[in-house]
Amino acid sequence: MKTQPVAVLKANGAPEGAMGFKAGTMGACMIGMLEAVSKGRTAAFTPDQVMGKPRKGIKVTYCTDTTVCDSIVPAAKDSDLFICEGMYADPARAEAAEVKKHMVFTQAAQLAKEAEVKKLWLTHFSPAETHPEEGIDTARAVFPNTELGENGKKITLNFQDDPHQP
Repeated sequence: MKTQPVAVLKANGAPEGAMGFKAGTMGACMIGMLEAVSKGRTAAFTPDQVMGKPRKGIKVTYCTDTTVCDSIVPAAKDSDLFICEGMYADPARAEAAEVKKHMVFTQAAQLAKEAEVKKLWLTHFSPAETHPEEGIDTARAVFPNTELGENGKKITLNFQDDPHQP
């Protein structure tokens, strides 16, 4: 079924164009008030008229090319997914990692624990780290919900109140 254009919408300088209106689907309304012009009349729509109730967003934090520093935990706090470098699996290489401004798996896992994230993906391995999977247990001992990142890895993150969430 084809949706008929019912209004020309203007949102804070966004381009104008005809579009079909379906309640709950006007993402532009999150920016603020929209003016709908239909048959020469103006009607104002506010987010509460077309959006669902407010909900907690989804947070992803990405951290690489750094050693442990004070800003990481607050930045990653309560992330749904924390993607963090783990240059080396062996905790004994922490000093070497710091000299190169990197981290080992257990340091990234400790940051994830302190930030109370839901999931940690380790990434940015040293070329010398030919089998990072052999060191994953050291990170999981600190933060159990740790996985290794890999090319093409995907995840679906759902809102907490999503009725379609498994």
